[in-house]
Amino acid sequence: MLWRALQEVSSGFYIDIGAAWPDVHSVTEAFYQRGWHGINVEPNPELFSQLNSKRQRDINLQLAISSQNGEAEISIIKDTGLSTFREDIAKQHIDQGWSCSKINVVTKTLSSLWQDYVPEDQDVHFLKLDVEGYEGIVIESNDWTKNRPWIVVVESTLPLSQSESYEAWQYKLLDCNYKFIYADGLNRFYLANEHSGLSSCFTYPPNYFDRFQLASQSEAEAQLSRIKNLNQQLSSQNQQLSSQNQRLSSQNQKLSSQNQQLSEDLHLLVSSRSMRITKPLRALLNFARHLRYWIECKFVPTSNKYFRTRYLVFDANDSRLLIKEPTLLLKRFYNIFFNKSIQKMLLSIYKNPKANRIIRRLVKSSPQLELFLKRVYMRAIYSTASSELRAHPKELSHLSFTARRIYSDLKKAVEKHREGDY
Repeated sequence: MLWRALQEVSSGFYIDIGAAWPDVHSVTEAFYQRGWHGINVEPNPELFSQLNSKRQRDINLQLAISSQNGEAEISIIKDTGLSTFREDIAKQHIDQGWSCSKINVVTKTLSSLWQDYVPEDQDVHFLKLDVEGYEGIVIESNDWTKNRPWIVVVESTLPLSQSESYEAWQYKLLDCNYKFIYADGLNRFYLANEHSGLSSCFTYPPNYFDRFQLASQSEAEAQLSRIKNLNQQLSSQNQQLSSQNQRLSSQNQKLSSQNQQLSEDLHLLVSSRSMRITKPLRALLNFARHLRYWIECKFVPTSNKYFRTRYLVFDANDSRLLIKEPTLLLKRFYNIFFNKSIQKMLLSIYKNPKANRIIRRLVKSSPQLELFLKRVYMRAIYSTASSELRAHPKELSHLSFTARRIYSDLKKAVEKHREGDY
């Protein structure tokens, strides 16, 4: 109803006595959102704190309007806007189970409030009074000939009831050239005679043409709008993630195909003739690297400048490994890697009589080769015998090596005799 009458006013001014919350059940919130400002009076410390944080453009005062300036005790009904100076009303709230506490607050008359905080030549477009049974004293504390709001809205029932209480104070407003123009069941509206042109705005109650919304509906729509915005953001993020997933999938496919191609190329390289031919050389180089690392870690302290062996020279200052007498080193590698294979071959030939006869005929033409093969064969026999003799260390430990050899040969002969080989 106030907005219908005052919507043409830009940057209006209001006074709210008993403002309570800055948003819930607030008469001034809709005007504040549209650029208005004014004075909010609230003695409850918790509600005043909320007003102070949310109404930055307003003048927020933690005090109460009374018949004189000073200080008085007020009953604070916790978590409500029912704070009152009247003891009978406070007792009713306590009897109904409300929590009540008493505090001292600063009091001012409405005239002194007007004088201290309303700028000169500033119209007050509406004054709202909600003081829980103290309306008559607040109305009496104002100089209505000097301080004249356009519209006065007063709570006209006893707290938390439909019992009307306006007869005790209405005559004062009527005597001061205000006209009663509208009542909504809880509040009564009074219009100053000098602004009687606004009376037509109060002919009908709120209706379709006012385009109003309940605060709960407005908050629900705002929350729905926020949810829609969040949903749009999530949808856009989901699309971005989907596109990134597609790009990653395509990259994964490319990498898989490249990996497969590299695997094929590696297989061709490993199975090539050059890799097979150079395999012994690569093994030799790998052995040399391991040997160098082993020598560095095992035998070469950092304080030694040189380390010498029969075949190798190591310089600890520049970490270089030099090969001395490479021919002897190659012979050493030959004895390590190739003698074993030749020994195995000779042992297999010895076990095969036909192959034994053929080799003997071929070797007779080369005495040096025959001598070399005999040496290799004897080494093979010795290594085989020593491995067999080591199989019974406790049983033969008291015998010499020759005795253990004879014992092993006799044992083999006995086993062959039992099997019928002789």
